[in-house]
Amino acid sequence: MRSAAFADSDRFKDAAAFEAGLPSSAVSAEGGALRFSPDWDTATSGSGMQDVALAVYGWSLAGYDSLPSLGLQWDSAPDPALRVWLGLANFTADRWDWQLLPGSASTASLDPLAQHLRADGAVYAAVLLLGPASAPDPLLERIFIGSPQGLLPGDIKFTVDLSAEGQPISPLIYGVNGISADEAASARPSLMRFGGNRWTAYNWETNASNAGSDWFHQNDGYISESNLPGQAVRENVEAAFSAGAAALVTMPIQGYVAADKNGGGDVNQTPDYLNVRFRQNLPAKGSAFSLTPEPLDAFVYQDEFLNWLDTTFPGKLGGAEPQILVSLDNEPDLWHSTHVRIQPDPLSYDSLISKSIASMLAMRAVVPEVQFFGAVNYGWYGYETLQDAPDAGAHGQFLDYYLQQMAAAESTHGQRLLNVLDVHWYPEAQGNGVRITGDDTSAAVVEARLQAPRSLWDGSYTEDSWITQWSTGGPIYLLPRLQQKIAQHYPGTKLALTEYNYGAGGHISGGLAQADALGAFGREGVYAANIWPLSADNSYIHAALRLYRNHDGSGGSFGDLSLPVIWDDYAGYSAYGAAYSADSGALSLLLINKQNQARTALVELSGALSGFSAAQPYTLSSAGGAQVQPGSTISLPAGNSFNVELPAMSATLLVLE
Repeated sequence: MRSAAFADSDRFKDAAAFEAGLPSSAVSAEGGALRFSPDWDTATSGSGMQDVALAVYGWSLAGYDSLPSLGLQWDSAPDPALRVWLGLANFTADRWDWQLLPGSASTASLDPLAQHLRADGAVYAAVLLLGPASAPDPLLERIFIGSPQGLLPGDIKFTVDLSAEGQPISPLIYGVNGISADEAASARPSLMRFGGNRWTAYNWETNASNAGSDWFHQNDGYISESNLPGQAVRENVEAAFSAGAAALVTMPIQGYVAADKNGGGDVNQTPDYLNVRFRQNLPAKGSAFSLTPEPLDAFVYQDEFLNWLDTTFPGKLGGAEPQILVSLDNEPDLWHSTHVRIQPDPLSYDSLISKSIASMLAMRAVVPEVQFFGAVNYGWYGYETLQDAPDAGAHGQFLDYYLQQMAAAESTHGQRLLNVLDVHWYPEAQGNGVRITGDDTSAAVVEARLQAPRSLWDGSYTEDSWITQWSTGGPIYLLPRLQQKIAQHYPGTKLALTEYNYGAGGHISGGLAQADALGAFGREGVYAANIWPLSADNSYIHAALRLYRNHDGSGGSFGDLSLPVIWDDYAGYSAYGAAYSADSGALSLLLINKQNQARTALVELSGALSGFSAAQPYTLSSAGGAQVQPGSTISLPAGNSFNVELPAMSATLLVLE
C-alpha cells in the first residue's frame, strides 16, 4: 500500500519556508503538520489584499491507496479584516477550489478538500493565503496557477536550464560491438565496431585469423570461411550501413597475421610456427596495390588493405555518411598475454608508439582524411603502465607519454596522425566483494552497479574498487581525467570508449546503468562509445539504447544538444536533458530513479521558455520487462514546472513539445 502521509522533514520544511517567502525559522514541522509563525504585521502592511502564498507544496495522488494527510498550523490569526484561505489546485484540470477558514482557526486539514478534488493522475498544490472575505478573484488565481510546487519527503526536483547554449552530443556514442541484424534494427545503434582479440591477427587477404588465448591460439576461418580478400570486413561494413550505422574497422598493427585456416589447436605444435603459420604484416607495400594480392607470399600490407577498403566503399573513409573509421588494433597492453605466440614479451611504450606512427603515416598516404583511433587500451592499468611495460619507469604514465609523442609526431610530419584517444572501460567496482560486470543481481551488487556510472564524471563519488584503493586514492572521475590529459598533452584529440559494460545485461540494473552511461557520454563530450556484450541476455542494455535511439519504434531519438540539469541526490537519481539542433522546438529529458520505491519528480524549466504544452513519457522498468513502454501524455500547466511519477527502478524519457 502506498500512503502519502506527511512526515517530519527539514528539507520539506525549508522548501515550504522558501516558497512562502518566510525565514526558515518561521516554519517548523511538528507532529505531522507544518507550523507557520509569520510576522503578520510585516506580511500584511500597506498592501490591502495580499497576493502572497504562505505555503506552496504539491504532490500527485495517482497510485496512492490512501489520501494525503497534511496539516497546517499558525500561531495566531491575522488582522480580522483579512481572512485565511486554503486553496487546492488541480493542475491537470487547470482549476482551483477554495476553502475559507474561520478567522479564529489555528489549524486546518487538507483531507476534506483532497477528497473533494481527488482525480487519479492530477497534480495538486495547496496554498495558504491572505485575502478578503469574498473568494479570491481570478487575478489571484492566475498568480498561483503555475507556481513552483514543492515535494513530499523522498521526492526530487530537477531544474533544466533552457537558457544555456546546448553542447553538441556526438551521434557516435550510441555504438555496439557484436549485435544481430534484428537487434540492430530495433536498437538502431549509431556505430558498429568490428574488433576484439581475434582481429589482431586478421589477414585481410584470406580472412584467416587467430584469437590467441581466447580460442586455443588456433588459426582458423571463424571470421569468414570465404577466401575473397576482405570479405569478413565487407560483410560487417555492409551490415553496419544497412542498420544506418557508421563502421569502426580494426587495422592489425602488431606485426604478424594468420597465414592459414587449418585449425588443429595451438599453432605452437607446428615447428617454426612463426614463419610457417603466420605472415608478416607491414605498414607500407612500397609498390603498386592490388585488390587481389598473392595470398601465399610472406607479407601482408596495411596500406594495401586500406586501399581495398577505400576502393570497395568509396568516400566512406573520407567522411561520407555513414562513414568508416579505423582502429589501430586492439588492447596492445595485453598482447603478451592474449597473443603470446606472436608477442612473447611485454610490449614497450616506444615499440607501440613506433608501430602506430608508421602505420598511420603509411595509411594517410592512401586516404589523408581517415580518422584513426588509438591506443585502444584494455583498462586502467593499461592507461597507467601499458600493463607493466619495460620502459614504464622511464616514461611515466602511459597515456600522458602516448599523447605527448602523438603531438610530437604531428610536429615532425606536418600532419595530425591520431584523431581519437580510444580506451576500454570495464568497471572494477564491487558490491560485497563481487565485481559488477558479471550477472550477479544481489542487492549489494545491484547498488554498486547503479552507482558505478558516477565514476565517469562525479568528482565527489568514490567507488569500492582496487582502483580507488590502490591507484587514485579517491574518485576515479574518468572522463574529466582523460580529457584533462588530452588538453594538457595533445589538444584537439577526441575521446572514445570502444568497449565498456556494466554487467547484468538481462536485468533492470544493467539497463539503468547503461542508460546512465549513455547520458554521461553525451553530456561529458565523448566522441564515440561501443557496448561490448558480456551477458548471454543483453535485452535490458539494448532497451536502454532504444530509449535514446528508437523510443517510439519509429526512430524517435534523444536530443543532440546537451542542456544542464541540476538535482541534489546523485545516489538516488540521474538526469540528462537535450534540445534538438533541427529546431524542432522539442526537449528530451531522461530521469533515472535508482531506488526500489516510486517517486514523484518536480521538473522545473528555467530560462527562456518555449511554450511546451505536453510531455510524452517512455519508460524502461522491471515492471515492463526489457521494453520501452509509452505512457499517457502529460498536459503541462501554463507555468514553468510540472510533476511526473517515476516508477521504482526505472528510466523515464520525457519528450516535451
